[in-house]
Amino acid sequence: MFKKRLLNHYQNRFNNIREQYLISLIKNDVEGFHELRVQIKQMRAYFNLLESLHCDFESKKHFRKYRILFKQAGTVRDIHVQQALVEDFEKKLNKNFIDYKQILEQKENKAVKKFMAFSRKFNINVLLRKIGIIEHILNKVSKNPSEINASKRFRSLIDQLINLRNDENYGEEILHKMRILLKETRYTLEIILECFPEVNLNKELNKALRD
Repeated sequence: MFKKRLLNHYQNRFNNIREQYLISLIKNDVEGFHELRVQIKQMRAYFNLLESLHCDFESKKHFRKYRILFKQAGTVRDIHVQQALVEDFEKKLNKNFIDYKQILEQKENKAVKKFMAFSRKFNINVLLRKIGIIEHILNKVSKNPSEINASKRFRSLIDQLINLRNDENYGEEILHKMRILLKETRYTLEIILECFPEVNLNKELNKALRD
């Protein structure tokens, strides 16, 4: 049953990514670009979890095309964030930054055109073939070891967060790493709860809250 859940998770996550990808292309939608990148981050957590279940699955290798899409969408998303910040500053300061907004609009148009050009060469449906590779990997694993390894993966993420918090060079760079790791920890927890409902993570969660 856990194998079917993991396969279904990939199918559903892929469908979400494809949907947001098409929304971004067709509508140049701000939330579409944002959600596309969120869904890809969740896919990265899924691939990393699969790697923890069996070493034959190389997460970085299989995530490569998703990473390319993530970076391409990120160029547009970064400009959207800057535009939102400018609008916020305008409201708070009661000022108009029309010149800078025009510059950002030009950058956005250029970035969107580049994303469109990229999309003409990028066949997102090819990524659905990964499900065959995932199924092959899952045929090599069994329930109890997979539950143990999933728990270990979650515990490893918690330990990494604690180590970062205790880093002597705690600063902006560490905070950035923590923010990325916190998201992956949350996404990993959600996947484990969905695909391994019998796994008890109370010990790991209590450790995180205590430390």
